[in-house]
Amino acid sequence: MILKSSTSDHKDLKKLYDKGYSYFKNKEFDKTIEYCTKIIELDSTQYRAWYLLGHAYLKRGIKDSNNEDYNKAIESYRKIIDLNIKKSNLWNAWFGMVSAYKELGNDMKAKECYDKGKKSEQEYIDSFKPKYLSTWRNKWITAGAGSIDDFISAFEALAKMFKEWKEWGIKLYPDSSTGDDYAEFYTEDMEVAIKANFMFTTGDDDETAYLLTHHGKEVKIPKEMLP
Repeated sequence: MILKSSTSDHKDLKKLYDKGYSYFKNKEFDKTIEYCTKIIELDSTQYRAWYLLGHAYLKRGIKDSNNEDYNKAIESYRKIIDLNIKKSNLWNAWFGMVSAYKELGNDMKAKECYDKGKKSEQEYIDSFKPKYLSTWRNKWITAGAGSIDDFISAFEALAKMFKEWKEWGIKLYPDSSTGDDYAEFYTEDMEVAIKANFMFTTGDDDETAYLLTHHGKEVKIPKEMLP
């Protein structure tokens, strides 16, 4: 069961965390575990407490050569991944598991966690790169077609366009709703977005143009790049 604190409890949780972290810095891992456990009992979504708890078990396990602590460290790090609240901490949780599995002598699991950690780290870095979007609708592909040849020409032109997009590195946006009559495509390259005629908006002066990104923001296109 997930326990979550109210806003009024956050200050108390912070005090407990600060106390636990202070004990951690002083290498009093038993006390750190005690305080982190108190936090989690009050709010099981406190990812920082899970992370510190994992570290405390890992450090105590190294100090006492205790395999049980290594397993508890893995459980704590795994909880952060399961919660998936703070993506900036996910790869740190994977790397914490790497250390624990290495101490247990399980190099295969350590390598698996390392690979997942690197992937998570790269995904987090990539999330800050603007992804320029284009919404494609299937509804009007054959609008105005008067013969079967018109249908063939329309779909051949469409296939040619998508092949070019693929060559330029344009991709289908993750979780794009392809089951409907539209789909979203993206590129991280502004030049490619302009070349592929991605939809853009113009400013009040009709001389300023913007591309839409996956963050819902508009990025200004430099004048020298305008088509």
